[in-house]
Amino acid sequence: MRDTNIMKISVFSLLLCSAFGLIVSSSNLQADIFKTTDEQGNVSFSDESTERSEKIELGPINTQPFPKGSTRPKPKKQVAKPPKYEQVSIVSPQPETTIPPGITAITVAITTSPILHPQHVVQIMMNGAPKGTPRHSLSFEINDLYRGEHSIQANILDQQGKLITSSKPIKVYVIRPTVR
Repeated sequence: MRDTNIMKISVFSLLLCSAFGLIVSSSNLQADIFKTTDEQGNVSFSDESTERSEKIELGPINTQPFPKGSTRPKPKKQVAKPPKYEQVSIVSPQPETTIPPGITAITVAITTSPILHPQHVVQIMMNGAPKGTPRHSLSFEINDLYRGEHSIQANILDQQGKLITSSKPIKVYVIRPTVR
């Protein structure tokens, strides 16, 4: 029984190899082509021969190598270069402004030229210390002003928090009533 199975596998393998060999060798074969011209002068081509057809001999098959990929370098992404600020200034409040009693908050407005870059932020400084968090805005509110002279400055920072430029500091004076 075992010998019969081995024999069947051997015969199947032999047939499979023969079929594969025929397929590979037939891929190199070409069918003959015949040209026929009828009484009206119409030309037709066929793979079957007739008494009025003539065999056409074809030259070698025209092949072209596959084109290689482009050798041009890929363009580098152009990253917008941050501007160099020509001007950064505080426009409100005006320098030497006096803040009267009862006013507990002021709005600090700044202007830049050119406009503030999308990746830059502004940090308001009061008396040399940061006031609030840096943000991409040109208007800030300072609350809880206490009595006395204060220096206000606007710093422009990059994404890493590095100082790019600053406005000139301005002085404001806050008046509070004296309680006796």
